[in-house]
Amino acid sequence: MFLAVNEINSKGESTLGFRAASQKAFIVYLIANIFYYMYYYMMHELNPEIAEYQRADALENAKHFYPKDQLFKQLQAIKKSDLSVTLGGIIQYYLKGVFSAFFLSLIVAFVHWLRTRER
Repeated sequence: MFLAVNEINSKGESTLGFRAASQKAFIVYLIANIFYYMYYYMMHELNPEIAEYQRADALENAKHFYPKDQLFKQLQAIKKSDLSVTLGGIIQYYLKGVFSAFFLSLIVAFVHWLRTRER
């Protein structure tokens, strides 16, 4: 996002303002995540066993993240969880990411604004 804003700014004749920089960063995030989630969905469609690899990885790594008194409960929850990937679920994750992308684009625009202000 930041590199895209800098590239757009370097091609323009004037410096991007805060609002324009945040819009550009937000659009880059949205487009990049469309490609990511399409790829993620296609990989799970082509190889449904990926979910079981994810479950095995989660079970293996759980011991590093949970205290010993909660570990058994968390391992049972991981074993019972549904890790299937659906188109509706992918859309839901994408839409959740849009909200965080807004704040992330504001941060990128602010950093860009600070850097261009110093010049």
